[in-house]
Amino acid sequence: MRKYLILLIMLCSSVCQATNIGQVRNLKHWHRIYDETQGFQHVEYFYTDWCVYCPQQTRIIEELAKENRHVIFMKINADILKRPQVTSYPTVLIGGRHFSGVTPKSVLQSLIKPRKVNPQALSVKPQPIPAR
Repeated sequence: MRKYLILLIMLCSSVCQATNIGQVRNLKHWHRIYDETQGFQHVEYFYTDWCVYCPQQTRIIEELAKENRHVIFMKINADILKRPQVTSYPTVLIGGRHFSGVTPKSVLQSLIKPRKVNPQALSVKPQPIPAR
């Protein structure tokens, strides 16, 4: 998982305070992030620079990102990347659900899947990486 989060940081032109929030630059960049982070839950947050309520939703998204490092959050400027289902701002797409307007943190948190822990992975000791 850490490998993918580091990759996400490298892919993003600017990253918010939490390391699992990436600023999506364009549609190609959006597809690349999805391809590189398959198997992770994604939260898409659409905002605009002129939106009055977007800064409030941004703070909520950043808090969620800090608390849920196992989820990939994508911050998308809707003036740059258009989506047909996004008609008002701020909009959050999570778990197949669509939320327009400022959405409370508790509502979004209820849709985030808890991280699955593999009990076998906890009992296995890490092996050293062989030198090449």
